Amino acid sequence: MNNAETHPVDVEQEREWLASHKQANSHSWSVIATLTGIAQGTISTFMTGNYGGNAENIARKIFRYRQTVQSQAERAIAVPDFDPGYFETPTARRLMGLMVWAQRGRMTLAGTGPGTGKSRAIAEYAARASNVWVVTMDPSFKTLNALIMAVLNAVRVSNTRAGGVAQLSELVREATRSRRGLLIVDEANHCTWEQLEQLRAWHDAPNGPGVFLAGNDELLMRIEGDPRRDKYARLNSRIAQRHLSIGPEAGDVEAFCDAWNVRDEGMRAFLNRIALTPGSGALRECKQLIEQASILAAADERALTLGDLRDAQSGRSTRFIHA
Repeated sequence: MNNAETHPVDVEQEREWLASHKQANSHSWSVIATLTGIAQGTISTFMTGNYGGNAENIARKIFRYRQTVQSQAERAIAVPDFDPGYFETPTARRLMGLMVWAQRGRMTLAGTGPGTGKSRAIAEYAARASNVWVVTMDPSFKTLNALIMAVLNAVRVSNTRAGGVAQLSELVREATRSRRGLLIVDEANHCTWEQLEQLRAWHDAPNGPGVFLAGNDELLMRIEGDPRRDKYARLNSRIAQRHLSIGPEAGDVEAFCDAWNVRDEGMRAFLNRIALTPGSGALRECKQLIEQASILAAADERALTLGDLRDAQSGRSTRFIHA
């Protein structure tokens, strides 16, 4: 790509490209404004030729966006043109079972390592069942209010009455009561003790929702093995079923290879070794290797090989050490 600040640009040429790009992608001008970082009113006057400011500056912003679009398109050509989406693995079946059980009014918990398909299984279950509400925690959710507002958003309660935490929590109870619903909290390892207790309280309310807590192995270890485990006693006693897996199992890798149409035994063995190596990134790492290896194969206009996977792995682990 060229430096958009120094490369010569043709104002009319950029205007024509943007008009063509907008039509080809059925974008509105508001979407174009968001993508280019140019105010919608400025784009409107620029496109009609009536912009009174520095038109070259606007053309440079369009040129920068154009290069981004083109470079991404070039990269996408080499990447596999399909994603198998959700596919069933032994781990996914266990997670699905935990969610089914939780929606019967229980609390269940899964602690899994990265790259085991947890979030994809959650999304698939939410697409299959009614009254399923998914909240994904992150490190910024440090207060009860943050959790409550995220749950209210998940259950589509937008008319939140003014009030404190107790009043907002009652809105959650009202929205989830008697619906045989399931509240799924992904990345629940980010929950504080107070937030976990709030989830338990919603579950314990008359006709309250089932709750499925999903996170990493730290979540289960905290609840079961914290030195202050008496603090978690009430929560722990509510968990009807639990699952812990640090990484994928061999059957998960086999299902992955089938879903991604990897038939070569050498390639399957290579991916199996990568996925089952602790700390490797598991199935997520395998997916990234296939995508990057496919770029290498496409450059030579040939099918994916074991050598491409090895080269992709080497490229992902490159380190530069200065003496």
